[in-house]
Amino acid sequence: MKKSLTIADIADALHLSRNTVSKALNGKHVSPKTKQLILDTAVQMGYKSFDLISSSGAGGGPDKKILLLSSVPLLTANYYIYLIRGIMAEAERCGLEILQYVFHPGSGFETVKRYIRQFDVNGIICVEFFDRRSAEEILSLNIPTVFLDIGCEEEVSGEYDVILSENAEVLRTVCRPLAEAGAERFSFVGNPYNCKGFFERYMGLRTALIELNKPFDETLSILKDNSFPYGSIAAAENFYSSLPQLPDVIVCANDFIALAVVDALKQCRRANLQKINVVGFDNVPESRLHSPKLSTVNIDKQALGKQAVAALLERIQSPRRPRRLIYLKNNFVVRETTPFLGKN
Repeated sequence: MKKSLTIADIADALHLSRNTVSKALNGKHVSPKTKQLILDTAVQMGYKSFDLISSSGAGGGPDKKILLLSSVPLLTANYYIYLIRGIMAEAERCGLEILQYVFHPGSGFETVKRYIRQFDVNGIICVEFFDRRSAEEILSLNIPTVFLDIGCEEEVSGEYDVILSENAEVLRTVCRPLAEAGAERFSFVGNPYNCKGFFERYMGLRTALIELNKPFDETLSILKDNSFPYGSIAAAENFYSSLPQLPDVIVCANDFIALAVVDALKQCRRANLQKINVVGFDNVPESRLHSPKLSTVNIDKQALGKQAVAALLERIQSPRRPRRLIYLKNNFVVRETTPFLGKN
């Protein structure tokens, strides 16, 4: 039996969001050029679930098109889903049209250029673009651009904005009560050079420990490059089983890594989870559903998405304004994986 065609199929074929395709097929505000392309493609692909839409419905479309450009599929993880919700909500509030495109670094940038020219894109929001060369190629287009995090190498030249969650101050909030409760051995898990956000979390931990006059022992940490299988329970268990002593505190670069660390410690015979504190970053839904529930730094992901749209609109208005780093505040959520602090 032949599978019926869906809006998602059309969106995937055109590298557009399902929201944009749905609007076009239901006569809502979409730019005339994009709307005609969607309708033509829908007819060619045999889509039957829409009525003929009069051309008068296309006249009031949005006058700005924003490209959400990512290096990974954004619907594969809850973190990105919340981020997209924020971007979409702010775009709708501002009357913007959002296009989506997944670009794999190394696959050739010409296809992205053609796509951008085809849709007359006014601004770009980049997600998971930590490779310097890819960032430089995007900025070479001279289109207003905002990055949601960026690589931690030497700054890429050009006029653009970077949106980040605050990392240094919150790690003071994390480390001080743990130290006061008796923690001595602090460690970090994650590649500090993966992106600017990870690097700031690593350096934020180091700075907090200097202020507390506590040592940082790299031998208790996993700081390898991305060839290490972060997120692998077996790899983490092998590491902790090999240590002569276990850390009191393990700060992880994100929740994905932290949850694997907790599961590895559960399998490690030497580990006592009542004597080890594990902290993540992001506060994804899995962190509160896990057993034990993960203590983590809560990042308002929808607020990050909304701020990215707001910053991009400002840059479209003033494309030559100096580079900006924009930080959003966050907070530490105490749950079950920080036994030194009790449970919520």
